[in-house]
Amino acid sequence: MPNLNEIKSNPIRKATPIRNNRIKRDFKRLLAIIADAREPDYSEVEALAAKYGLYFNDIGEVKEVRR
Repeated sequence: MPNLNEIKSNPIRKATPIRNNRIKRDFKRLLAIIADAREPDYSEVEALAAKYGLYFNDIGEVKEVRR
């Protein structure tokens, strides 16, 4: 996985497309929420995280739900 400096120095590198349409849709929505200049909708982010078995702990770290 390239680091941020590699991406900045070569912004036209070949991207790896997301093939699963549901994941692609959710990822696009997360990017839109992050890029929104207004207050982000954290409840929607938490719902998307829960959909994929993830959650945010008390200090904001992303954790996996233990099964």
